[in-house]
Formats: sequence, C-alpha cells, structure tokens
Amino acid sequence: KRYEDAEKHFIAGLQFGKLLGENQKARIVSHLVGLAAERKVLNEMIQLYKIINNNEKLQGTQNELNKVEAEVDKIRQEANEMNE
Repeated sequence: KRYEDAEKHFIAGLQFGKLLGENQKARIVSHLVGLAAERKVLNEMIQLYKIINNNEKLQGTQNELNKVEAEVDKIRQEANEMNE
C-alpha cells in the first residue's frame, strides 16, 4: 500500500515537471526546472521499481529518464554553442 501511495506521488511530481518543461518556447528557466523535476522524480521511481521488483515499469521509467537526459544534453550543447 505504501509503495502504491509513493508511486501516486511520484507520478504527480512527474506530471508537474512535464507541465513546466512542456513548452520549449517558454522561458528557458521554467523549461530547465521542469526537466530537473522530471529527472528527480524519475530517479526516485526507478528506485521504487527496483525495490518492488517491477521490471516492466522499471524499464519504461528508465526509457523516460533517457529522453529527459537527452533533452538536457541538447540544451547544454545549444548553450555552449551560443557561448562560443
């Protein structure tokens, strides 16, 4: 029961992060805050799914984290190019 409650809270946090990071034309700060929130929650969800041994959700969550990391890397690269 506690794991289910934790998962519900993680999903709510993830949705919040996605909402903030959704509009790429929005201010870069809100986009980065959204991505940071998603990364934090996804990492916590990965730990949860490892504990409860839910490999299907673990794999899906890891895939989602990889997408977020790729977006962060893209933003970093663009920022570095702007500073050159």
